[in-house]
Amino acid sequence: CLSWGADGAVISGGWDKSARVWKDGKQVAILQKHTVQVNSVVALPDSRIATGSGDMTIGIWQGSNLVRNLTTGSPVRALCSCTGSVLAAALNGGIVQLWDVATGAKLAERRVGNDHLMSTA
Repeated sequence: CLSWGADGAVISGGWDKSARVWKDGKQVAILQKHTVQVNSVVALPDSRIATGSGDMTIGIWQGSNLVRNLTTGSPVRALCSCTGSVLAAALNGGIVQLWDVATGAKLAERRVGNDHLMSTA
């Protein structure tokens, strides 16, 4: 999975349980706290990064530091930064959750299908 940061960074996530930040073709940070694969990464407007994992968590990162860990209850398949502080997560089981990134509060949860959701926009 890939995302582009406002500062030109490329953020990648993968099966090695980590996300990596790249600038000018060089790795500048590695984000490691997930216990299984990183399925989604997204650059947030305030320069933080969100990572979604099969370990049922969303990590919020400032640089290489995990500053907030959100527990979703189901593997995270995709993330979308909706506004400055709202993050949408698509989960297994057809569930979409909305999160307030600033406070870590879950704002809403809806079942919109019966199977895994694989993307958000």
